[in-house]
Amino acid sequence: MDDLSSHFYATVGQLLDQAAVGRLQVCVELSDGGAAEGVPSRAGERLDAELDDTGYPHHVRVGGRLVALDRVRRATIMHPHYGQRDDGN
Repeated sequence: MDDLSSHFYATVGQLLDQAAVGRLQVCVELSDGGAAEGVPSRAGERLDAELDDTGYPHHVRVGGRLVALDRVRRATIMHPHYGQRDDGN
């Protein structure tokens, strides 16, 4: 794995860890065109604790779906009040 890819996966791992701590929803788009949306599992709740050279496990649960980090194409964190505006719109 090249340095740029390693940095991407480490950044995705950090994003998912922080979202899990704050119980924030994320959406991850996968290389196969699929997607997973929901609150990621916390580090201690991960199914596959085997770490790779980025320091993060190979898999994490997002919204109940097992996601391989090396299949993540894009990761988005959602505002906790998404869709809820004070002005009623």
